[in-house]
Amino acid sequence: MLTQKNGPSAYPAICENWFERRESFRSGLPPEQLEALNAIARRRLIPAEQTLFEEGAAPEWYATILRGVVKLTKTAAAGDYHIVALKYPSEFLGYESGDRHRYSAVAGTDVELCCYPGREFRRLFSQFPEFERQILKLTLQELDFSREWALLLRGTSSFERVANLLLMIAQRASEEETFAGDEGGARLQLPLNRAELADYLGLTVETVSRAFTQLRNKGLIELQTPREIVVRSRKLLSAAVTKRSFGEDYWGSV
Repeated sequence: MLTQKNGPSAYPAICENWFERRESFRSGLPPEQLEALNAIARRRLIPAEQTLFEEGAAPEWYATILRGVVKLTKTAAAGDYHIVALKYPSEFLGYESGDRHRYSAVAGTDVELCCYPGREFRRLFSQFPEFERQILKLTLQELDFSREWALLLRGTSSFERVANLLLMIAQRASEEETFAGDEGGARLQLPLNRAELADYLGLTVETVSRAFTQLRNKGLIELQTPREIVVRSRKLLSAAVTKRSFGEDYWGSV
């Protein structure tokens, strides 16, 4: 059954957190299509570092991320892997062009997913053509975001790269992870270790560590463990990045 919330709009109770975040997707589908989607939906809890699917495998299921961060990796010719993207809550997972996964997906943190079996999900495409168009639209929006992130990394300092990544993760933190009201503090479990952060940001491990130290010394973050960080204020962190981007020495020697 669909639950009613905030007036006449209806969405699947199983994955209601995701549907609340994706208002444009929910409003673009009639109730019978949301009902059909809900009928095949199942929640799954995935521990950190578990592989969700592998590069080259045929899609067996699709999912929306309710909580946590998933890293997409690509294997290089030499056999080592590189992180090519991070997927955050409310984003879609597994839908790609072609009949094989182009990337591997690994839980960067503990992850909660709303999963849809592949065969049943694809059947909805033929049953409801508008549903496939909405999924494609959603995927293209996420691709645009990834391109903007890639552009953001060009020509920026190591401090800006690390700070921007922390800001991005903090801005997508769940309600359970946030605190401090308008200041927007957040307790974060990083989806990447230092070596992975360096690879993803195009930096060395030493440079990443120095950037974390500078952020801590300026009171912007607290380092609980190598993977657990407290962003004291998303507002101040954003201001620090903005000042650096415009060449202002607001934070002194950061």
